[in-house]
Amino acid sequence: MAISLASLQRGVSALPPIICMFGDEGIGKSKFAANAPNPVFIFTENSLGNLDVPRWNAKNYEDVMEMTLTLLNEQHEFKTVVYDTLDWFEPMVWQYLISQQPTTEKGKPITNIEDYGYGKGFKMALDYWRDFLDLVDQLRTKRNMAVIFLAHSTLQRISPPDGDSYDSWTLKLQNSDKTSAKDKITEYCDAVLFANWRVALTEEELGFNKTRQRGVGSGERVVYTEKRPAWDAKNRYDLPSQIHIRDKDWGELWSALASNVPWFASLSTKKPEPTKQEAKAEVNKPKFLQKQTDKEEN
Repeated sequence: MAISLASLQRGVSALPPIICMFGDEGIGKSKFAANAPNPVFIFTENSLGNLDVPRWNAKNYEDVMEMTLTLLNEQHEFKTVVYDTLDWFEPMVWQYLISQQPTTEKGKPITNIEDYGYGKGFKMALDYWRDFLDLVDQLRTKRNMAVIFLAHSTLQRISPPDGDSYDSWTLKLQNSDKTSAKDKITEYCDAVLFANWRVALTEEELGFNKTRQRGVGSGERVVYTEKRPAWDAKNRYDLPSQIHIRDKDWGELWSALASNVPWFASLSTKKPEPTKQEAKAEVNKPKFLQKQTDKEEN
């Protein structure tokens, strides 16, 4: 098909956002996501706490894919899907890979992801991550749903070629090289938000003219939206670089998102949903579901 200049587009995209928030356990990631527009949760870990939200509890990779496909096919009023958490989903991806390719090229049985050879299994697993993200992207483009990924944080040692090594907070996902799941998610998302505790350092007297520094905190959180040497983060919405969360109230962060993400403004305009039959016809099934359908037909 010929491309002409008449097909050029302008204007700010109003696609629903894809947001990833990562941080320490108990910092309030699920509570943040529960305040999203009409959310539905897909849990890969049993850590709901006292949140009363519509949810599924997934036990494996197939469950997560089927639940995502259900949101594509069936009629509903949900506006946001929340995957809680990615680092608990990742072992499900690995187990599914092993179920599909249970032996090495030489016939050796596979019992864990590293049995495929150094780094090979992680690269093979990226195919199933891509299938997952392809299906998630259809929620955004075909069902006008925002997507929130939640994940825990971990420290990674960074060794730049032009300076000394240092530690940096990042998503708790496999991160052996630039083809890692962590990099795939970071590149895919419109915003990667790092939530951390606000800590102040005080000097403590030990006696004999000796002191030591001690960290103290009040429970206040800080959400970082831009990358720094000490943490991963990014956003495409010109958000403030730091947003303070006081008294466990995520309202200030949601106010910033509502003011800077065009999709939130578009929610006020009601759009007709496709019929169930139309929605099914539009969905591009992931590979593993296509294989299941072929088996059933045969």
